[in-house]
Amino acid sequence: MNRPLLQVRRLTKHFSVNAGWFQPSRHVHAVDDISFSIRAGDSFALVGESGGGKTTTARLLAKLEKPDDGSILFDGQEVAELSGPVLKRYRRDVQMIFQDPFESLNPRRTVRAILRQPFLNHDAADKREIDKTIVRLLNQVGMEPGEVFMDRYPHQLSGGQRQRIGIARALTLKPRLVIADEPVSSLDISIRAQILNLMKDLQAQHNLSYLFITHDLGVVRSVCDGVAVMYLGEIVEIAAVESLFTTPLHPYTQALLSATPVADPVKARQRRRIILKGEVPSALDPPTGCRFHTRCPYSEKRCVEEKPVLRGFRPDHTVACHFAGAVGVDTTANSFI
Repeated sequence: MNRPLLQVRRLTKHFSVNAGWFQPSRHVHAVDDISFSIRAGDSFALVGESGGGKTTTARLLAKLEKPDDGSILFDGQEVAELSGPVLKRYRRDVQMIFQDPFESLNPRRTVRAILRQPFLNHDAADKREIDKTIVRLLNQVGMEPGEVFMDRYPHQLSGGQRQRIGIARALTLKPRLVIADEPVSSLDISIRAQILNLMKDLQAQHNLSYLFITHDLGVVRSVCDGVAVMYLGEIVEIAAVESLFTTPLHPYTQALLSATPVADPVKARQRRRIILKGEVPSALDPPTGCRFHTRCPYSEKRCVEEKPVLRGFRPDHTVACHFAGAVGVDTTANSFI
């Protein structure tokens, strides 16, 4: 079996917070000891509530933040050890699509200038051919004819068009992995499906791997192969997408899926709703043991005292829960789909 394109091993990132005069500094546990992998050509998702550590993970992978511990292997190479030309190659291979297409585009620059910059920074194309390449990219992302949009500014484009420019920018350097941080959450419902279909088409054309950061489980089911569920900086469940949707094992995953809208009104009435009690604990002082125990309907003394570890229930499904699959934890397939 070929090794994964990306391997994340026990990745950890804490942020120091100054508590004030004569007070010891505290730490936000943004990402705590997470591990997962992405195979070449696959789409993988990180899902969970806000504050769960998804975007911090993305920034660590893009080398916009430095991890406190753990390792990131890209095509077998340790990312922390990269420097010089090899690091520059990594930055070409790993690109990002940001959540807000307006804030991620320079309002003072035209589409031509925005898309030319990666080529110039990396000396990735003949300067005389860059404009032709940009036109081809614009046509690929549905901005046709590309020549019409070259000299427009971001404020002259719609939200969907701006996100297409963001996608085109991510593709300029022919990356192997694209990190998409909530790529459709700021778009109208009518535009979301178009952008997702575009990303799937581009994946097939360019043999891309995707890491999706999202709250939307509908996005996960429509475009992803695998998924990891994060809660308060930790991964609580990893599975193939269909396995997660048909047999969710962690109570937090079950709650997320129960809140997902269902188009069929009959199924919507029949499925069980799970309403979590309480607020998400502070990442400054996460709970002992299982971090979900303060909101879990199945919590027992063991959950408070002992941290669960990810364990396999089948080859494509692991979960960190002391009682997953046991009597009392509902894993009925028809409850959530």
